[in-house]
Amino acid sequence: MGARRPRRRPLGVRDAALVPTAPDVPPTPFSPRWIGLGRSPSDVLLALALVLGAVAAGYFFRRLAVTSERLRERNAELQALQAELAERAVLAERTRIARELHDVVAHHMSAIVVRAQAADRVAANRPEAPAEAVRWISDEGKQALTAMRSVVQVLRRGSEADGGTAALAPTPDGTRAPDELRAAARRLRDAGRAVDLSLPRPWPATDAESGLAVVRITQEALTNVLLHSLAPDVTVTVTDDAADLRLRVHDPGPPLPSAGGRQGHGLTSMRERALAAGGELSAGPDGRGGWTVEARIPRETA
Repeated sequence: MGARRPRRRPLGVRDAALVPTAPDVPPTPFSPRWIGLGRSPSDVLLALALVLGAVAAGYFFRRLAVTSERLRERNAELQALQAELAERAVLAERTRIARELHDVVAHHMSAIVVRAQAADRVAANRPEAPAEAVRWISDEGKQALTAMRSVVQVLRRGSEADGGTAALAPTPDGTRAPDELRAAARRLRDAGRAVDLSLPRPWPATDAESGLAVVRITQEALTNVLLHSLAPDVTVTVTDDAADLRLRVHDPGPPLPSAGGRQGHGLTSMRERALAAGGELSAGPDGRGGWTVEARIPRETA
């Protein structure tokens, strides 16, 4: 028998067996294999979900950081605004207190000074004048102290109630305004000036702030007459035009040589008082040597 020849394997199979198998290399990030191309649909969806989730998370945390920064900035701005408003409130309250004390004290003290000076001038011809002046000054001083105590009591009540930030309670109230106006006119008469006082009858219903504004402006205007004018008489007129009270204080002059146009705390106080009540005020020479103060005060403040 002849020898059997060995079976020959196909060349492709033999060569494939001789080729070493490549290791399973992980796909490069964001490569076609990495994002799932060539895989099953579920693998593709999972890969897309992971990518989109990462993008969404990055966007979310970025927006969160931006929002947090804006909130911190807004919070800082609000704190600064709150501090500014608190400072303004304190300054406004100081202004109100200063105005009230000035209006209460200046009117009485000016009348006292003028009465004392007048008594000194006529003492040689009227020996009884100094004694009369002393009695009048004593009574006027008591009234000034009473008025000051009322202001201090209001300030103390405000301080005990809320740390001193309470608004200065107006006194006198609206119903007492006519009596206070008559008292102011009487003080000027006692100081040697004639006063023509005209008030509406009956006195219209007003709130406390409006009545106080009319009284304080009148007192300050009459004080200015004592300090800055030689006028022998003064006209004070209050009229009611339904919505507002209108005040006019006029002296015919002449002004004192040292009057200097009557610029000072008095005019500032009157204007502030009128504005605080929602009204307006004008004051100035009348062109004939006199001086006129006019104010419009709403019967009910806003």
